[in-house]
Amino acid sequence: MRCQWHRRTELISIASMVLGLGLLVSLGCPRPVSQEKAKVSGQPQVTSQSVSNPSAAGQPSTETEQPATPPSPVTEPAPKTEPKIPPVVMAEVDRAQCKLFVGDGAALAALPNLESQETDVKQLLGSKGTVLVFFSAGESQRKRLLASNLLADLQEDIAKVSGSSGISVVAIHVGDDKGQLAAVVKDAQAEFPVLIDRDGKYYGQFATHAPPALYLLDSSGKIVWLDIEYSRVTRENLKQAVAALVAGKS
Repeated sequence: MRCQWHRRTELISIASMVLGLGLLVSLGCPRPVSQEKAKVSGQPQVTSQSVSNPSAAGQPSTETEQPATPPSPVTEPAPKTEPKIPPVVMAEVDRAQCKLFVGDGAALAALPNLESQETDVKQLLGSKGTVLVFFSAGESQRKRLLASNLLADLQEDIAKVSGSSGISVVAIHVGDDKGQLAAVVKDAQAEFPVLIDRDGKYYGQFATHAPPALYLLDSSGKIVWLDIEYSRVTRENLKQAVAALVAGKS
């Protein structure tokens, strides 16, 4: 009797377990409560917004505001460089050929112009300064072209730009013009006075080397700058020296 009762009890337990497994398979696992059901059932609703943004849920924000970028400092424009007369630097052999140098008073004389009229150089000096240039057109086409370019540059850089500022240009041809000088001046469209030093005696008071030679004189006729050749560097230095003289700088 007791064995039968135990066997019956085991059968009932096994049947209950099989019935439970069958219900679990047919119904599946319990699903999580949806948000609508949570609202209905009164359960608190937790959203991603409330988690990521504590301030939306009434909690103080832990994020710190980034300070505003300070404005960039205003830079002052660089001061304008005042023009200065370039220093005259040359080799000893060239310096030895200069009879007059910076600080010396320029020699003055009366020379004929293109119309063979005697003209006093002193009367042609500018109120602020004078560019006195000695040149030679020579007899070859190349030398005449170089002379024409020199006169054209002086017209464009000095006479045309600084003439109204009290700077004058006086060109002196060294040697006999051979009838070609007028054509050279015309080609250069030079509007400043051109005089002729046929025997070269006037130029001989300045230097012993062959022209060209350029001298910048102040209002008193004193040499403040010079060069014994003409090149791109000479051209730029002359413009700078004239600008400084006009500005009253030295």
